[in-house]
Order: sequence, then C-alpha cells, then structure tokens
Amino acid sequence: MGQGRSRDTAYVSPEQSAQPIRKSGSLTSLGKMGRKSTLSTTKRSRSFKENKEAQEKQLREKIETEAKELDKWVSDRPMKYREFVVPSLTDLAAVVVAKGLSSPFDVEELPVTREIKSAIEFRLSPTFDSTIADKKVNFTNGGRSAQYLGKGYSTIVMKTPFGCGFQHGRHAWIVHIDVSRVQGWIQVGVVNKLRYDAKCETVWDGNPHPFRQGEIARRNNGNFHSGRSQLEATMVQETIFLGGFGLRDTLAIKVDFDTKQIQWLKNGEAYGGQIPFESGPLYPSVSLDSPGEGVTLAYYTGPLAL
Repeated sequence: MGQGRSRDTAYVSPEQSAQPIRKSGSLTSLGKMGRKSTLSTTKRSRSFKENKEAQEKQLREKIETEAKELDKWVSDRPMKYREFVVPSLTDLAAVVVAKGLSSPFDVEELPVTREIKSAIEFRLSPTFDSTIADKKVNFTNGGRSAQYLGKGYSTIVMKTPFGCGFQHGRHAWIVHIDVSRVQGWIQVGVVNKLRYDAKCETVWDGNPHPFRQGEIARRNNGNFHSGRSQLEATMVQETIFLGGFGLRDTLAIKVDFDTKQIQWLKNGEAYGGQIPFESGPLYPSVSLDSPGEGVTLAYYTGPLAL
C-alpha cells in the first residue's frame, strides 16, 4: 500500500555563484553620482533576491512534480506482487504522530523512546544518518543536507527505522545536487547490509577511486558502479548515452523488490537502464569525494510497512 505524501517535501535553495555587487564610481562620489550608485546597488540587490526566489519556486515545482510521479509508481504496484504485510504498531503510531507535527524538531519534545522518535522522524522527512558518516561531513537542514569538508571519500546513508533498511515492496526517493565539483566523484544509489554494518568504511586498493563493495550507484559522470566485484567495479559502456549530472540536478532512485531492479531518473527522466540486484535490505546512499560537494534528500515515498 502506498505511503502517500504524509510529510512536507524538503527543499534546498540552489547554490549561488554570483560575484559580490560592486558599486559604480568612486567611493568619494557625492551628490547625484552617489545617489545613482546607491539606487543602482539597491536595484541589483532586489534583482538578485527576485532571481533567487524564482529559482527556489522553480525547484519546488520541479520536485513536487517528480514526487507525484514517484507516489504513483509506489502505489501502482501490480496485484500479482501484492502481499498482506501487517504494519508494526510502532510504524502505525509514527504515521499518526508525524501527521500532527509541523517540524521534525518537534519530535525531541515527545515523551517516547529514541527508537519511536526515529520512526516518527522517518515519516516526517528523509534524513541522513550522522552516526554512519565521516567526521568531515557536515549535516544541516535538520539532517537532510550533507556537505563533505575533507579530502578523500565518504559514503553516507539515509536513516531508516531501527536501521532495518528496505526489504520489500517499492521505494523511491529524490536527491538534489547542491554542489558538484569534480565529474565522477559523486555517487548516488544504495548500499547493502554488509557495507552498512561496516559503517560504509572505504577500503583503499591503491586506485585513485577506491573500490567499494556493496555499493550500487551512478557516478556523476554517467558511469555505473556495480560494487559486486573489483573486476566490474565501474561499467563505462553507457557513458556516451547518459552524460553526467551536477549542480541543481535531481536524481530519483526507484527500488522495486518485486522485480529486484533499480532505476535512476535524472530530472524526472530515465537515466540509464534498470539494474538488477540480488536481495535486501538496501539503504539509500550518497558518496561525496571532493571537498565542498553537497547534496540534499528532497523526498521519500514507500509502503507503510517497511
């Protein structure tokens, strides 16, 4: 059964790269020249703010459109695959409580256990798990946004209730690219339980891009990273067809446990073919490999019972 949109979609303002506004004329200008300079600066400041607001509105509309399509995909599960799964009381309670809260920050005030709080937070909005991340990853926006400040490689995962990951049904989520610096150094996809239990540690094998077993992802140069064995760590045959992704792009990931297939979408359009996987549980993941790179979890939708 589709979860529906029981929470607000989280958004992030696109990064701005505009140069500082420079006043025209000399700093000692007086009279009419000085007034013109002040008016010009005010006008440009207003224009910059209006442009930023327009970008945020466009991004909001874009994510809302994608979210509706993902909701529909999750709920339109073929009848032959549907099984009766009894939701836990915790999950049902989390849905009810989450609908009555206006912000994830309100969860901390509830007189319930940490486990139940985690389940409620998940139903409110998708967030990253800061306990399974490099110390050089900075989390903001209530845990929805992450930025890498170190030098190396760091894989982060989305929180799931009780750390159980996704194991059946259909799940979909959206990742917004806030900052992208080097082509091929951001990976968006999933990790398996073996990698999750190892806290997504990177094992160096002497290569510039270390092999990460248990991570199935698309790199931002279009390549596919299988993570099944070192001989097929990166499959490049689709690069010429896919192109890459970067600043202000959205990556949606659809995981279907009925068909054991993963599909990526770039800005709402299919991004490469469907990729098979063996079994769950799976955990949504992002790898950030260059200082300054950042992403935001913009939306998640899935079944009531995980």
